[in-house]
Amino acid sequence: MPFTIKEKNLIEKLYRKNDGNATAITRGLRDRGVNAGVDRVKDYLKARGYKLQHGGRRVSESGRGALNKREIDKVLVAYEHYNGCGTCAERGQGYKYSRGTYIGYWKDAGYPMQRRPHNPSDLEVKLRAAKIIVRKK
Repeated sequence: MPFTIKEKNLIEKLYRKNDGNATAITRGLRDRGVNAGVDRVKDYLKARGYKLQHGGRRVSESGRGALNKREIDKVLVAYEHYNGCGTCAERGQGYKYSRGTYIGYWKDAGYPMQRRPHNPSDLEVKLRAAKIIVRKK
């Protein structure tokens, strides 16, 4: 059964919102009461010339995997917040992305890389002085 005009408009809206992720589009349709499978949504979008994301791994504009534009922007903002320390960014962001992900995107953006860990924050120094944070040796 073909999609109605209302369903087609909804699919195209969800396509823009979900960066071409057919699974997310299908979930959005189901949330709105439209019963359609992923393959049916993919076929519809492909027939209209839309570009879909590949499998479970997304490909960003730089050719690196797994992050979309919004996520890349968050990673780049983290450079200044964590003084270019990939390990600190990884920890500070709750291990959402790996240290290598931060460093890779920072290098692509032309940010200078640190050779050793950054100077600890004032809070970190105070916590160590109070022996709340114990450094492992």
